[in-house]
Amino acid sequence: MEPIEHHVWMGKIISRLHYVGRFLVDHGHYDEAIKVFQTLSLGDDSYETGDYAYGIGRAYEGKGEIKAALDWYRIAHELNSPIPEFSDGILRMMIAIEAAGGSTEDGYKVGDYSFGRGRHHEAAGALDKAKIWYRVAYANDPSDPEFRRAYERFHGEGS
Repeated sequence: MEPIEHHVWMGKIISRLHYVGRFLVDHGHYDEAIKVFQTLSLGDDSYETGDYAYGIGRAYEGKGEIKAALDWYRIAHELNSPIPEFSDGILRMMIAIEAAGGSTEDGYKVGDYSFGRGRHHEAAGALDKAKIWYRVAYANDPSDPEFRRAYERFHGEGS
């Protein structure tokens, strides 16, 4: 039997931990699930292309913390908008907030998370990471002047 390479084992561990996080949410262990998804996300501010952010959102939704769930669903959607569950989570939370008499007008626009990550990495001197995040923000909303300026600073005008 050939030894399995390290990255294969790590992939299996991560997959199982992700399954544990979903299981915990499904069975009402929300705080534990949040810790699992946060652990999976260490060093990965893309939250594994939104999937872990969605898991955190589900946990907050289960706890009844609708605004926090909305924030996490927005991050998941911004990072991977083709996934229908991500946008469904946003809609579900917006309906819940409005049904409770609250407002969903909080100034958020798609691209804010990515733009914030770009600013964070730029301030830390991680310019390669900043470039990636500014590109994501710009792709989410090329009409936003802040996103456009940051993108052009790192990618050049008209790139």
